[in-house]
Amino acid sequence: FSLNHIDSAALFPLLTGLFALPILRSSYKQKVVLPDKISFQVEHLSKKFLLYSASIGSLAGILAGLLPGIGSSQAAVLAQEAINTKENKKSTRSFLMSLGGINTADIIYSLFAILLIGKARSGVAIAVNEIIQLTFNDIFLLCGVILISSIVSAAITLKISRIAILNIRKINYIKLSRSVFYFLWLLILLFSGISGILIALPAMLIGFLPQKLGIRRTHLMGCLMIPTILYFL
Repeated sequence: FSLNHIDSAALFPLLTGLFALPILRSSYKQKVVLPDKISFQVEHLSKKFLLYSASIGSLAGILAGLLPGIGSSQAAVLAQEAINTKENKKSTRSFLMSLGGINTADIIYSLFAILLIGKARSGVAIAVNEIIQLTFNDIFLLCGVILISSIVSAAITLKISRIAILNIRKINYIKLSRSVFYFLWLLILLFSGISGILIALPAMLIGFLPQKLGIRRTHLMGCLMIPTILYFL
């Protein structure tokens, strides 16, 4: 049993059932309500704090970009343990900043992995490698593009997020969650057929377990990691 023997149409209902469907159903069943007051007050953080958060995210991103079986989700768990987000609000902000470092480092080092070990560790790296035959000069050029686009996208996100947050309460969140929930079931039926429904249903039931047992949802990635590890043993 390995990922090579799994129909690609089965991965969509599997991952949707494990992650998306349980969260959406819990959202509209528990009638999640958005906060009444939203503050845009900016808290100035020290350079030491910013450097620490970025370093944790970058180191975790290196692991995700180079090591097999470790993705951004697993790297985020490592960063969370290092920061201890349950401690206070400041550590939570540190974790959020580390997530940005994880995703950026993951993309960069997955590109380097193609040259260093001949393996692509992300879908982005695979797509780029299929378009052009990567060299070290191309890698450094792409790193520059990533740096510039990160700066531009961060500025745009800060502007757009304020507008979105101020208008998000105009949307009925419960109805939106319910609509997306049923829409995903429709997509599963269209792309994977009845077999996809039969995969997504038990996957959704398993997806409720982390919340009930009080464990992290990232453990569900074992559905991909364990077959991959067994295949390469």
